[in-house]
Amino acid sequence: MTSDLITLIPVAAGLVTTLLARSLVAWVEVRGRIRSLRIALRGTDPEQRAEIIRALRERP
Repeated sequence: MTSDLITLIPVAAGLVTTLLARSLVAWVEVRGRIRSLRIALRGTDPEQRAEIIRALRERP
């Protein structure tokens, strides 16, 4: 029983660490895309910007 716990704790910790790392990477990627989109839309007029944002929201 004790040896099972000794084995299980590092495995569980590794899984949690992997999930947290993947979540962080995904969050950073999304933040980068939002930043790039903001920079790209900076020079557009408000109507065109609204149309682009609407089209992006409709995308799956």
